[in-house]
Amino acid sequence: MRLLDGQEADVSNTTSTSLTESAKGQGLITRSGWLWIAALGTLFVLFHQTFFLRMSRIATGQWSGDWSHALIVPLISAYFIFQNRAELTRAARRVYWPGLVLMILSLGGFAFWIYGRNTMLQGYCMIVGLFSIVLFLLGPRIMRFLWFPIFYLAIGVQVAPRWWDALAAKLQYIAAQAATIVLQLLGNILSLNAEVRGTTIELEFLKDGTWQTAPMNVAEACAGLRMLMAFVALGLAMAYLSSRQWWQRLTMILLTVPVAILVNVSRVAVLGVLYTINPELAQRDPHIMVGMLMLIPAGLIFLLIGWILDQIVIDEDGTQDRSSTPPPPVRPKIHHDPYRAAKIGKGLFAGAILAALIGTSGGLVMASIRPDLFGETLIATRATVFAISAFVLLIIVAWLTYRAIRPETVPGTSRNVALGVTAGVLLVAVLGLDGVVWATQTVLIKEKIPLREQLYRVGNNVGIWEALPLQEQDPPLSPELLQALGTDDYLSKWYRDRTKPKNTPGSLLKLHVAYYTGKPDGVAHVPERCFTAGGLQFFAKETAQITLNTTRFRQEEDGWIAPSHLNPHVHIPRVKFPATVFTFAHPGGPDNLSNVVYFFVANGKFLTSPDHVRLYAFDPRDKYGYYCKVEVLLPRVADSQLAMERVSSFLSDILPEILACLPDWVDVTEGRYPNSEG
Repeated sequence: MRLLDGQEADVSNTTSTSLTESAKGQGLITRSGWLWIAALGTLFVLFHQTFFLRMSRIATGQWSGDWSHALIVPLISAYFIFQNRAELTRAARRVYWPGLVLMILSLGGFAFWIYGRNTMLQGYCMIVGLFSIVLFLLGPRIMRFLWFPIFYLAIGVQVAPRWWDALAAKLQYIAAQAATIVLQLLGNILSLNAEVRGTTIELEFLKDGTWQTAPMNVAEACAGLRMLMAFVALGLAMAYLSSRQWWQRLTMILLTVPVAILVNVSRVAVLGVLYTINPELAQRDPHIMVGMLMLIPAGLIFLLIGWILDQIVIDEDGTQDRSSTPPPPVRPKIHHDPYRAAKIGKGLFAGAILAALIGTSGGLVMASIRPDLFGETLIATRATVFAISAFVLLIIVAWLTYRAIRPETVPGTSRNVALGVTAGVLLVAVLGLDGVVWATQTVLIKEKIPLREQLYRVGNNVGIWEALPLQEQDPPLSPELLQALGTDDYLSKWYRDRTKPKNTPGSLLKLHVAYYTGKPDGVAHVPERCFTAGGLQFFAKETAQITLNTTRFRQEEDGWIAPSHLNPHVHIPRVKFPATVFTFAHPGGPDNLSNVVYFFVANGKFLTSPDHVRLYAFDPRDKYGYYCKVEVLLPRVADSQLAMERVSSFLSDILPEILACLPDWVDVTEGRYPNSEG
């Protein structure tokens, strides 16, 4: 059979001559098949272009995260198809109507998750859409050979940061604990000792005749997160690119994650040894090189597992002779359809009508849920009535259309109508999505917006607070921690209350500010993850309200105005807003408690948590997007109420200085910032 050819093949009278001709034969796909693949593929890519653009930036390192293996995943899928070209040629084809239903649902799901701001679910909807198109046009039998290369593409879709971060924390602990054991075993040979605290490995080693100590933090890069999916992709490929029984493939799939963890534990141990020789060898380019080299032992381990599995069951009767050459594919006789153009046009019209009705129904449902996106021309209740009416009409038209073109897609007839239906659905979907985006003025990918002032310009003496001398401040973050933080625009500074004695609880605190723009939807690391990774113990987490002192503020229609050293007119959206309070215990014991208070400033809004930033920060019509984490640490302050009082006092003075550095959202919405010079 020939894939995506508009004609139906008859193989009932195939002779040995046709077998010989097919062995010499033409390729898997006919010339017209290639034209259909090009046409449908172009429409498919145009509809999903937002996802492809976002993933290309992630895979090439323009955005945070390392998903570079996504660039080779499609090549592996293509090779798997090429490897099974003979079976694909022989497999029976037919139009399978449930595939059309699944295709329409996947297209609608993708459009929905554009507004739901979830790249992962967009990607999964796209893959389901590709699967459903192939299922609709070629039928379920041929999917025996195509389901894996299609769903293998899911390895190239970035997992949602919230899920990935949860996995990151566990892998960090595993890598740190296991690597410490390995380093301890090597200690007698290499004159070193290792102890683990959270995900920080404390190294003690002999160098230049003296014992030295140094902490090595097992951040995401060392935990192997940047290579974990690459290892999984490698294991899956090696499981399916060789002819194996189902249980052998399942075994290799189940072992991909343990092998990835094993290799990454080795990686951390190697970095620990290199750290004792020269810390530079465990950082930057050498650090990355060690990670890349670990793909070699990972591949060898997978090869070993495959060899062992092959030896468990020896096929003595020759029913699974992998060395034998498969029979040549059957070259079918093609019956040309004289009404081909008419049938394609008929299908194109039917698919366009169906997609238009579905798109109209979906748009009206969205208008009933979010009438603000469509202006004041539609009232929510009226949109709901229209949506119900359009849905009823859709069911009627869909059934009539199916009855009209169903006889022309039964086995033994051409599939030109089905090809036309697919093209019509995709064409209207592309035009419809572009129309909705234009009508709602949606910006699918937010642009970067620069800081008005660099964060280091936040004042050292603000109100009753003064910054500690430079020699008492923390050193700059290492390249690895900067990479984990995900931004170079940050500020970390200790402040002291001049009006209180030094040892008074709450008189000393640390400000940490991190600014992000032009990033995907993931939000910066939060203390409950970062602090526990450093060996601190989770104690409690709650939401409390910050109340700013408005003595120096004045109220206006769009918020409050506060003075700062950088700008005498700083917009403050709210003077009362919630924040997250995280209480943690030091390694000395659970009675030794401290508190850290944090919140986010995102597109001119104060928000409590990363989830709130993702859900509420960004209006679909915003051209620009940024968020900024503001974090205040109060060491040795166990009382969360006292912590909130001190933080409110501190932020009353320091927050105008911070907001003077951030984009003023009033100026942004009115087009005054960023200007041509900024």
